[in-house]
Amino acid sequence: MSETEHEEAVLKAWYAQPDVLDLTWLAHPSRHHVRWRQTGGRWVMATRRFSGGPSLQRHLMERPPADLYVSTSAWLDPVNLPGLRDETKPAPVLLDHLVVFDLDLGPFSRKRLEEVRQRTSKLIHWLEAHTDLALMHVSFSGAKGFHVVLSDPDRTPFAEPDPRTREQAVRAHRQTLLQRVVAAGHAVDTTVTADTRRIIRVPGSLHGRTKWACAVLPEGQIHRPLRTWVMGLPKADTALPLPKRPPREPKQKSTPKASKKKRGLTLGLEVSTHVVGTKDRTAVVALLPSKVNEQNELERTLAALPDDAAPLATFEVDGRYLLVVPRAFPRSRAIAVLEGMGLK
Repeated sequence: MSETEHEEAVLKAWYAQPDVLDLTWLAHPSRHHVRWRQTGGRWVMATRRFSGGPSLQRHLMERPPADLYVSTSAWLDPVNLPGLRDETKPAPVLLDHLVVFDLDLGPFSRKRLEEVRQRTSKLIHWLEAHTDLALMHVSFSGAKGFHVVLSDPDRTPFAEPDPRTREQAVRAHRQTLLQRVVAAGHAVDTTVTADTRRIIRVPGSLHGRTKWACAVLPEGQIHRPLRTWVMGLPKADTALPLPKRPPREPKQKSTPKASKKKRGLTLGLEVSTHVVGTKDRTAVVALLPSKVNEQNELERTLAALPDDAAPLATFEVDGRYLLVVPRAFPRSRAIAVLEGMGLK
């Protein structure tokens, strides 16, 4: 059995369990966008709505996902959402947006998880004391941290009738909150909270790398020491072991002098943005910033791409990632996709 076949067998066994996916924390699951990554790395956007965890699980049974995500926003129509900067299509109608804080600290170990647990606990106490947000739940991400999910009783930004202006108002409202949290000294992922197009892991789904499950924690558990409950978290039989401490970084060895021997054959890859046979059309080819140098950072970057940026492929070269979206985009749209990634 190949490695891919083994992974697919593990995933099928996991998702064959009854009611493993939990969407009960969403008031209207069918208003949320769903996206997943297959074992081969391909991203798939749902082309239908799901009434809850069971219907989503049935849909995925034939080919279970390596990673499964749901949007933090509720939409009038969550299927085929246009990109945030795509003005060629009508703006989607945003109905609600959950407040989510993502706290991570790697490498994957008990020591790091306990540190981020303490940070998460302090954040929740601060939010309770300084905001009117209502805590819905805290979930273990399945790897290096936790998601704090809250609802906001302040519906002021949603009073804006124009859909495009409304989404911008919600983003600005969340950004103000995020700035307060950061100013108070809380180390949260600043790319998550104010992003109305953000997706987070579905509770009950497996983390593709660790094979630990994303899991909603019982109320108050985040305030108790990790050692008292961590080994009770759900995970697959093939899950990565959770070491007590992060591995020590090996000492850097001195770089040997370059050999004067003739080099062997090398494989090169040439990519062109020009789409043959088209006019004013271009593919998206981008070398991602050097800060995107870990798998979880790459996943966040890809997850934040607009829905029409698919299919896509990534290539790793000297610690950096080359992103290729082989589609015939109008030049203006390709530029918008790149600018949306912070690239010029």
